[in-house]
Amino acid sequence: MKLRDGKPITDMQLNMVEKAVLNKVLHKLGGTEIALLLRRYGGINE
Repeated sequence: MKLRDGKPITDMQLNMVEKAVLNKVLHKLGGTEIALLLRRYGGINE
């Protein structure tokens, strides 16, 4: 699993479609408790 290496989700090697989907998901998560936890524990870099 790619997330086990300690790198943020946004550093994964993704194709253009996967990046677009990831950006939409991260946008919808913005301001939620899940987004705060991901930022706190290094899951995302935003």
